[in-house]
Amino acid sequence: MPQNITPAAPTDVMPKLISMAFNEQMRYESLINQDYPDGSSDRAPLVEFPRSFFRIAGKLMPSQWLALRNFFLSHKGIPFYFYFGRETEPPYTVDMTGGSTDGRYTVVFDGQYSENYSPGRAKGDTYFGQSQSTFQLREIE
Repeated sequence: MPQNITPAAPTDVMPKLISMAFNEQMRYESLINQDYPDGSSDRAPLVEFPRSFFRIAGKLMPSQWLALRNFFLSHKGIPFYFYFGRETEPPYTVDMTGGSTDGRYTVVFDGQYSENYSPGRAKGDTYFGQSQSTFQLREIE
């Protein structure tokens, strides 16, 4: 492996408002060749240990959606820290300085980004709208 690859140096942390909306998936990335006429395949792992991927678990409130969208637009291709709530100490806390290592992952946005936003309706001073954003976070370290 080349010795001139520098590790990611994140300087920002995903806000707690939106980081609590994610759930975790563990994956072994692998190379799969399925080009044989008899339907057989060759498989080779690309990693020794599973990587964490994080996806949004449900629908977002308008304030979460706007915060996520602004954060995404300002961090395309830029690594940042993400705190996974159930692994932090105390649980579901986010250190906005990035100093705490409990539950902290260095991630980038991965895959295509798509969003659906429903304006909803207002009832009194409460606003009922919902949105669905689709993308994932990929652990890079």
